[in-house]
Amino acid sequence: LKDGFRNPWPYTWVQVSKTDPETATVWTLVGTKLLAVLHTPVNTGVLHSTPDGSWPVYERVPVTTMKGAFPTPLTPYQQRLYRAAKSAGFALKGTNIDHWHGALVQWRPYDDPGIKWVSYFDRGRALHYFPRAGYGWPQSAGCVEMPDKAAHQIFSTIHYGSVVTVSKRLR
Repeated sequence: LKDGFRNPWPYTWVQVSKTDPETATVWTLVGTKLLAVLHTPVNTGVLHSTPDGSWPVYERVPVTTMKGAFPTPLTPYQQRLYRAAKSAGFALKGTNIDHWHGALVQWRPYDDPGIKWVSYFDRGRALHYFPRAGYGWPQSAGCVEMPDKAAHQIFSTIHYGSVVTVSKRLR
């Protein structure tokens, strides 16, 4: 500071809370104080597919296509049919049914173009916009989804190396 140097990328931290309702808060260092600069409802992954932990943002893209598989829980009726078919000796190839975090799920592929304001932080998981009727509870395939305006603000505030912490913390 003596030489007038100012860091163009101040320390920022994104705290994702998996409490009800789920939220994200962006913190930034202003002088010596850590201040909350943005707070928004978000969606994390169904069936605990967004793990707890802290990761740095390693990739950022303004718009992309996301592809993968979504874990859709089987209904009790579907579970009974599946177990009966399996115990009867049927091969059941191509059903894409598996156990995931204690639930019997069918993996359904998705291919979503036009996903905006993407900041990857853990393998294929990212903070990003995704159009939903509402936010605040687990709905994603593992990412942290949020409304368009909030996602744009977060994308504009954080940078490579910003830490994203996901946890089920008490308020």
